[in-house]
Amino acid sequence: MRKRRLNHETDTGLFADVSFLLLIFFMMVTTFHKTYRLDMRLPPLPENTRSGNMPKDRILKIYLNGDSALLIDEEVVPLDAGLDMSAALDKITRHGTKGIVSISMMPTSKYADYILLIDGLKRSKKTLMNQKAKAIYDADFHSLKADQQAAIRDQIKFSISEKEIQ
Repeated sequence: MRKRRLNHETDTGLFADVSFLLLIFFMMVTTFHKTYRLDMRLPPLPENTRSGNMPKDRILKIYLNGDSALLIDEEVVPLDAGLDMSAALDKITRHGTKGIVSISMMPTSKYADYILLIDGLKRSKKTLMNQKAKAIYDADFHSLKADQQAAIRDQIKFSISEKEIQ
């Protein structure tokens, strides 16, 4: 007499079906909380921290309109490839502290104009670094040693703030 062999193979397709049905079941019976708020208590400011408004002489305000024109510190400047803002950057970074370049754009401003503006800021920063290198070390910026370049870079620091105005 022959013994019958039992089939030990399991159909894995059923596992996918059952797990999918369980997933649907748990999604239907679970309640989701839409508002969850974590109350946090911030540490107090140190005593030596300054608060208040930034001095106006450390802010360079630039307005870009939809007609490819700039208003830099209340002076209308045409937006072109030769845009030089090194004097304005020198004014906001003169005190050795970080300045702010505030760029306000109209919704109709073109992206190409924005790129020209940012490119002009980069070129103006390089021009200002070269001017400072010639004034301090009587040499071109790129011919200076690394520590001298770092000293000039520390003098010319600014952040760019962008916003769209209506």
